Amino acid sequence: MVATPGPDPAAATERVLRLAYYIAQRPTFTMSDATNDIPDYGSAGRGRDGQIVADSKSGEALRKRFRRDLQSIEERFGIATRYDEHDHTYRVAAPFFSPSERRALLSAMALVDVAGIATDDGGLAQLGTAVDAAGRRVIVTVNRHLTTIRDAIARRHPIRFRYHNRDRLLDAWVAGLARNHWYVVGHEHNAGQRRVFRLDRIESVGDRPPITIDTTTTYAIPESLAPEHELHVDPNDWGRDPPALTTVAVHPDHVGRFRADIGGALVELPPANASRASGATSDVMSIDGWVGVEVLVRDYESFRDRVLRMGTNARVVAPDAMVSLVREWLYAMVEE
Repeated sequence: MVATPGPDPAAATERVLRLAYYIAQRPTFTMSDATNDIPDYGSAGRGRDGQIVADSKSGEALRKRFRRDLQSIEERFGIATRYDEHDHTYRVAAPFFSPSERRALLSAMALVDVAGIATDDGGLAQLGTAVDAAGRRVIVTVNRHLTTIRDAIARRHPIRFRYHNRDRLLDAWVAGLARNHWYVVGHEHNAGQRRVFRLDRIESVGDRPPITIDTTTTYAIPESLAPEHELHVDPNDWGRDPPALTTVAVHPDHVGRFRADIGGALVELPPANASRASGATSDVMSIDGWVGVEVLVRDYESFRDRVLRMGTNARVVAPDAMVSLVREWLYAMVEE
């Protein structure tokens, strides 16, 4: 009797490595696309649209193998993925350090200073992205306020600072890097609720330190606090512009990417030949088949920049004020 050969460990390892590289190159991906693009998964029953027939025997076997591989990637390399039930897409979760890892990293960075690299006064160079002229050394810098904030959090003492011309008293919960800026999140006493402060916007007043620690009292960090959620900093959550409910037409291939970055709810778009309510002569351009996403915008500049990063795959269609914001900025770029 000839024994049936078992799974090849080397082939399985190579498949996992191929998948890890594949997902690292994409903001979102589907199981059908990934298993089709990576030949190591073999064949499975698929519909005319290329999607795997989930209730088929081959489709179910492939789905289990794919999920095991994602779990293996998370366990081996720390690369976690999240599944969106609405769009049926996967995305790579943002990297996150444990409390002990963050303390060790910040302590090390507070002591590192590499000669020959020019940094701004605020120490806001992006984490791990600056290199010297020889291109050989990676420079890691942090905001100059982090050491004080780290000590305050460790000892559970509130911090005092001035922000937007107002004195603040904050029970700091967590500090971290989001969208290339450093933030501190916590409970502000005057507001009586959670607040987010960007560290480079903390103001200096006379000769006193920008941040002081109030050692006369202590506080408790909420047990339910999830630091990875607190550091999901989005200007639309705390911007100071009048809220504007904005509709964007997004190419169907880029809806997952758009919503992962900006958020928003899916809505129905107006017909492609519908004129703007303001009486503009131009029609909404070729949006038949596109997907409508509605976003409550509180920070106009940030929203404009993020939409423009989508290139021709996203078009603001309402309200007119937001359409004009994007259009005028584009006109200004090409104006002679």
